[in-house]
Amino acid sequence: AQRAVQTLRARAKELNVDPKKIGVIGFSAGGHLAATVSNFNLAGDPAAADAVARVSSRPDFSILCYSVIAFGNKEYTHKGSQHALLGKRPAPELVASLSAENAVTSETPPTFLMHTEADQLVPAENSRVYFQALQRHGVSSELHVFEEGKHGVGLAKNVPVTSEWPSRCEAWLRSIGVLAAPS
Repeated sequence: AQRAVQTLRARAKELNVDPKKIGVIGFSAGGHLAATVSNFNLAGDPAAADAVARVSSRPDFSILCYSVIAFGNKEYTHKGSQHALLGKRPAPELVASLSAENAVTSETPPTFLMHTEADQLVPAENSRVYFQALQRHGVSSELHVFEEGKHGVGLAKNVPVTSEWPSRCEAWLRSIGVLAAPS
């Protein structure tokens, strides 16, 4: 994921994208990956022979939807994801370091989070603890927890109220300058 962000940034002109508006989006376990790349990034080495390695892997924003965030023995940890990523008996230090809320710093990019209370697979507490960490570190962030919508709700087109999340995300992207104001 770090290399993907670096590749987009290094090839921005060729791909006709703004190298200062590269973000990540992740849903469920993909949200854990997006949170990880948001917190563990490479600064880039201007002297590197590889043009891709010269630029930063830090995304400029993150969108996390019903994401797996917390690892450990928390009641809201998605144990299946933890076991798939870290094995059955990982070292406690590894678990703590990859519990995404523990990795947040003031350098974490602005983040939009969406979750639902009805999510029985990955509890909304995952998004709440990440949002709280973002707030503690002064990171621009927005959290929306909707009442309805099972895990994997996607754009929630058939779920009243929850279906508003994409337009709220769009408004947030405008508020942080990623998208231009509508004309």
